Amino acid sequence: MTPKIRVAMLAGALALALTPAHALTLDEAWQQVLAGHPALAASAADLEARQARVEQAGRGLNPELEFEVENFAGSGGFSSFDDADLTLLLSQTWERGGKADSRRALANAELEKGRTANELALLTLHTDLARSWVEVLAARRRVAQADTLTAVADRDRQAVARRVAAGAESRIASQRAHLGWAAARREGDRAREALHTARLRLGALWGDDQAAYDPVEGDLERLMVVPTWTEVLDRIPTSPVTRLTTAELAGARAAVELATSSGAVDLTTAAGLRRLSGTDDYAFVAAVGIPLAVRNTNRDAQRAAAADVVRFDADVRAAEVSLKAELADAWGRLSSSRADAVSIRRDMLPAAGAALDEARTAYSRGAYSLTDVFAVRRTWVEWQLAHVEALTLHHLAAVDLAALLGNDITEISLEDRP
Repeated sequence: MTPKIRVAMLAGALALALTPAHALTLDEAWQQVLAGHPALAASAADLEARQARVEQAGRGLNPELEFEVENFAGSGGFSSFDDADLTLLLSQTWERGGKADSRRALANAELEKGRTANELALLTLHTDLARSWVEVLAARRRVAQADTLTAVADRDRQAVARRVAAGAESRIASQRAHLGWAAARREGDRAREALHTARLRLGALWGDDQAAYDPVEGDLERLMVVPTWTEVLDRIPTSPVTRLTTAELAGARAAVELATSSGAVDLTTAAGLRRLSGTDDYAFVAAVGIPLAVRNTNRDAQRAAAADVVRFDADVRAAEVSLKAELADAWGRLSSSRADAVSIRRDMLPAAGAALDEARTAYSRGAYSLTDVFAVRRTWVEWQLAHVEALTLHHLAAVDLAALLGNDITEISLEDRP
């Protein structure tokens, strides 16, 4: 699955119910990242280099032209150059043992490994974008939440002021209510600062150092239907990590073939023409040569390559073990955070809101103290914060799970508000 498709599907998962007139979509942000991120240029250069090595591996050995001069600058009749014998030879080394095929196989394995690594780099970059995107949505939600809390604190402050004016409360109660409102307003300021920081982190991925881009599109309220553990396990063979370690193993096996073929001796043949100065005659010459495999049979290289195969085979199995552990963690976080978000929205928030309304009404009648109202309001605030935290963790877990699997579960797992 291409990164563009993954972006489109994740964008669907975070689609905003009521979008601003101008909202930056995740797909638009991804296109801006693709337009100029330096990591992509490095990956492209790496792939070009690997492709060039594939082409180079298919090149045969060059023939060799040799010109020999014999029997000159000696003594007696061989003292002058005129009596030298001249030989022109054309030689060619013929590779044996399938060396050329083995080189090409290894280069192609390295190219495939590079392609997989490039896809993994793209996926990592997209995961960074998606996580930053969720953080911006969460920060924006916290700003809205802080504004609501400030408004609630302001209403409580006004209610206390009315009771103080009526003589039912002391001025200390008014000061406490004012401090509560000021604290809520300060939390709103901090939430806006956090939103600006989150937008800076997001914009940095495509070079916007001032976070001047439009508000982002997305809604944390849309949750995922958690796939079964069996469905998650079924996708392990196509995950980026599995494909990369498998490509490394294929490269190691190709290296074994090359080391084995390199142990075969090559044959060199030569043919040419010789001029014999003594008689001024010409004659053809031919030669055949092979290296004597006495000191170096390439056995150690073969042994090293075979050990690499064992190592990479173990790496494949070790990567699968680690991947399952990471998948279990992401899958568990996705499931538990979803359950928390649903439970808080369905049960806790309505109950906390009703309790706050009841406490404020009772306070206005004098049945509750201000301390009681603050305690109930604190509980209501805590559940509001817990809800945003659960939503954020849920979407971050979805991003992590999608990154580990190399595709996006939202294609089949998107659910509207429960």
